[in-house]
Amino acid sequence: MMDKMNQLTNSLASTSNAAIGQIERNQLVDLAVQIKCGLDYYVLQVKLHNMSPDDKFENQVASCRAHIEQSLQRSSKPIQFDKIEMWRLSSDDVKFDPDDLKTALGRGACATVFKGTYRGQPVAVKHFDQITKGGHVDWDETISKEIETWKNISKEKYILTLHGVCTTSLVPILVCDLCKTNIRRYVRDWPEALIPSVYQFALGLASLHNADIIHRDIKSDNVLITQTNEVAIADFGLSRTVSSFENTNTGIKVAGTMNWMSPEHYFESRKVTKKADIWSFGMTLWEILCNETPFANCSECEFKDEIFQSENDRPAKPEDLDTKLEPLWTLITKCWRLSPEKRPTADEIVEDLMTHYNSQIQESLKPQGGTDQQEESQPETAAIDSVQPETVQLETAQVETDVRDVQN
Repeated sequence: MMDKMNQLTNSLASTSNAAIGQIERNQLVDLAVQIKCGLDYYVLQVKLHNMSPDDKFENQVASCRAHIEQSLQRSSKPIQFDKIEMWRLSSDDVKFDPDDLKTALGRGACATVFKGTYRGQPVAVKHFDQITKGGHVDWDETISKEIETWKNISKEKYILTLHGVCTTSLVPILVCDLCKTNIRRYVRDWPEALIPSVYQFALGLASLHNADIIHRDIKSDNVLITQTNEVAIADFGLSRTVSSFENTNTGIKVAGTMNWMSPEHYFESRKVTKKADIWSFGMTLWEILCNETPFANCSECEFKDEIFQSENDRPAKPEDLDTKLEPLWTLITKCWRLSPEKRPTADEIVEDLMTHYNSQIQESLKPQGGTDQQEESQPETAAIDSVQPETVQLETAQVETDVRDVQN
């Protein structure tokens, strides 16, 4: 990094009066992110006494930083070094090949997910290939709040860890933990994991709601299973905000599925509350339990005129349902009540599961010894906006912000 900073300092000094275009600005921001990460690491190591203070390094960083800040002030969108967000990643730290389909984990409405590495560690790289940013610097502002929120909440258990986002490349990328499957496939292959996984799912949703975050797109594709067989809720806020950006700047509508969508979300999407997620939670539980997509053969007209108008038009109860799962079925039916006020809260769902399945949940919390056979034959996956053939596509742009002052 020292050589790179020396070269940059000399280069910037020789063009101190030149205007900075968008491409040059992006390159400077990318380098500033690298320098900031390196400096943060250096400060931490010195604080831990793992490294001795290095005056030469500190002086070089200060010089390079000063030249970067001076140059950025000449761009159309100035930025201060100290105000570079913690979620920003440098494209140099993320390695993946968007042309290698063998590394593709899945494709959604606005992005393709690839297996890649971030600083040498395996990750999922969400490549928003349906969006070309070009010179639209407001993209950063559009997604900033959602990224910051996800970055903060991903520290909680059962929420997918977000490493960060690179906004300086032509096609933006998001980097998160690499997961091996989703909850529907996992429970299909390991039925004994049903209750523990549903419990973790409920805890993750409660964490979101307690942080005043409405997910808005709960379905099994967005409830992943980590390498340690834990639930990780993914894809809240950011993908819909990115879709909004795409719609605003290109005029392209983005499809969304209705099969898990609550009635109030369909009719008045700007006024949804946390209870909209509860409806989707119930539909996802049915999806997991039956290994089917809810309302697979229904048209949008049927949703609008029948399903969203009645308490009775709901997915059927499995004929061979184990009697031990009757409390779970009762919980599911509470979640998809027509009136949002009559649905339980996420915290009440957690309490209900603990009441009826306490011993099963407690057993799952015990440390597991030996090799976990569930590590075998599990495909890797990641958070994507997957579009399933049997789902109803709703051609509406999700222009609402997902993190807002919400109604209880």
